[in-house]
Amino acid sequence: MQDCAILTHEGPSGLQLVGYVIPREPATAELREHLLSDLRSRLPDYMVPAHLLFLEHFPLNANGKLDRQQLPTPDASLWRQTYVAPTTALEQALAELWQQALGIERVGVSDNFFELGGHSILAIQFISTLKARLNIELRLQELLAHPSIGALASFISRKHREQSQCVVRLNTAPATAPNLFCVHPSGGIVFCYQPLAKKLQGQASVYGVMHRGFNQQQNDGQTWDAMIADYSREIIKAQPQGPYHLLGWSLGGPIALDIAAILEGLGHQVAFLGLVDSTVPEQLYPGGLPRHRHLHGEQPGSDASEELRDAIGYFDLLFPTLTERTAAWLRDSPHGSVKQFYDWAAGLVEPGQGELLTTVQNIKTEVMNAQAFSVHERLVEAFDAFTFKPVDVKPSCWWAVPEKTAQELAFAEALITRCSRSGALNCSLYSPEPHRSMIFDEGLIGSVVEVFLGVDR
Repeated sequence: MQDCAILTHEGPSGLQLVGYVIPREPATAELREHLLSDLRSRLPDYMVPAHLLFLEHFPLNANGKLDRQQLPTPDASLWRQTYVAPTTALEQALAELWQQALGIERVGVSDNFFELGGHSILAIQFISTLKARLNIELRLQELLAHPSIGALASFISRKHREQSQCVVRLNTAPATAPNLFCVHPSGGIVFCYQPLAKKLQGQASVYGVMHRGFNQQQNDGQTWDAMIADYSREIIKAQPQGPYHLLGWSLGGPIALDIAAILEGLGHQVAFLGLVDSTVPEQLYPGGLPRHRHLHGEQPGSDASEELRDAIGYFDLLFPTLTERTAAWLRDSPHGSVKQFYDWAAGLVEPGQGELLTTVQNIKTEVMNAQAFSVHERLVEAFDAFTFKPVDVKPSCWWAVPEKTAQELAFAEALITRCSRSGALNCSLYSPEPHRSMIFDEGLIGSVVEVFLGVDR
């Protein structure tokens, strides 16, 4: 630009910054958007002009100074995009809220919230009204990234679809790479598979199959069989044809086994079925079988409140590697509150552990969420309906040996082997790690990757 000036102007939504620019090149809408985009990347929101007006020259007074009184008044209609009326119900609702927030009569699909005079305070007010009127939650940075009615409506719709999906992508890989579907354990979430997904980055697309109970509008009373059918449909949507590759840790093992049976029953090939210390129904164990019943980190006889035990139990499901630390905290603070536990837990993260830090900082919402607590309980209750079904694929098994007697391990292996129509396992490997942390162990992850990538060779 050749020259510029910034002034304040009283608009329908209050004081606004107006930029006056003498450009070196032809004045176009593209140039205006380029300049505003550049300013937004460099300046805080409140310092970015709501309007940019292009002038051939600045009006000067008798003293050769800028004559502010002669500068044109901003008129947003002069540079609005060609009016396109909102068509969908969501676009129409958003346009109505924008009109109220900005104090203007008409808003089109292509109009920009900030070019129409919106600023950070109005944006926050709009976000609050959006939540109150339409029950839609939106963050300020999301509005900044999608400032038109059309872009915002598309983003909200896409976000809703993603939140209602149970199959979520955990990494990226070329389109020719195989897919690996990792089924949630009893906590219902797929956080535990992130180290594996990171290891397979670029080699395989890892998808997490997450319990729908985290969407409060869905599947409150879903049975075991309905859940298996639901997951199978979603996996087929993500990958219409086989061969399929499935993995399940803990309670995810029986779920993956049942999904494999469904997929094979539909005529699809399941090339890999990984079962990581798969849960076996209690009622199947013979009464006299020697077993290790005291699990790592368990605190029998604790005086802690049920609410605190639930919070710690759910936290342990999210962060199995921290169970020793939480068990020690509970021993030292048996009468602590959930808030005290959260405050302590948030300090566990060391500098540099960015991904974990982000998750821990959000844990307060999760541990206080009754819906999240109930996911584990519902899954355990639904598991009573599980029965072992025969499959063509040879299961690949990994076992946590510190928590199993030799007899218990042999019994579990035999149960899984009988599920394979071939009467054999692809492999049965032992891990020295305890059940709760084995899925994070580099040695086990490396073993899973080797076996998984080897099945298609």
